Amino acid sequence: MIKKCEFCNTTFEPTNSIQRFCKVCAIKRKKAYNLNHYYLNQKRYIKNNKQWIKDNPDKAKIIRDRSYKNNPNIYKKCSNEYRKTHKNEIIEWNKQYVKGRTLNDPNYVAKRRQYCRTRRAKLQITQIEPVNYYELYLESPFCFYCGKSLNFKKTQIDHYVPVSKGGAHIKFNMRVSCAPCNRHKSDIMPEDFYNSDYYKNNLIGSVK
Repeated sequence: MIKKCEFCNTTFEPTNSIQRFCKVCAIKRKKAYNLNHYYLNQKRYIKNNKQWIKDNPDKAKIIRDRSYKNNPNIYKKCSNEYRKTHKNEIIEWNKQYVKGRTLNDPNYVAKRRQYCRTRRAKLQITQIEPVNYYELYLESPFCFYCGKSLNFKKTQIDHYVPVSKGGAHIKFNMRVSCAPCNRHKSDIMPEDFYNSDYYKNNLIGSVK
């Protein structure tokens, strides 16, 4: 039995007596129906989708990775557009994330400081070795210059011989320091710091 498609007027051989559309038109109509149904119930779809991702994180990751692998340019384009339109939100989120990690994870603070100092040392092309600032602090939780007892969250690490003067980014050249001493020493050599007015007026006699 041959029928005529009610949508495109082409003839086709139906699989049952109630089939009204050819296979191509049936697929198109189904896609259009699904899309229309999605837009009419978009909030419910999004809610269910978020709940499914929450309940099935492993499966969601596999699907997300496969989708990104097949459509990298689309993902990059969407990511760039999102960053442009939500710039302030991203900055605020990063601040809150770093603040939360800073308050709750001393190892994160140590790694972050190490990353910043290592980057500066690389720019100066000096000798570099990995240093754990938290372990360095635990060895001597006092300011090297004034002897003040320090809390790790307020501790700074100073290059005894400044990187800008050829000092190496190694444990032997690092000193635990409070913020005022580190700020005043800045990038000057140790002997110049010991002869400075700040050291003579404020630190002589306080060093234990």
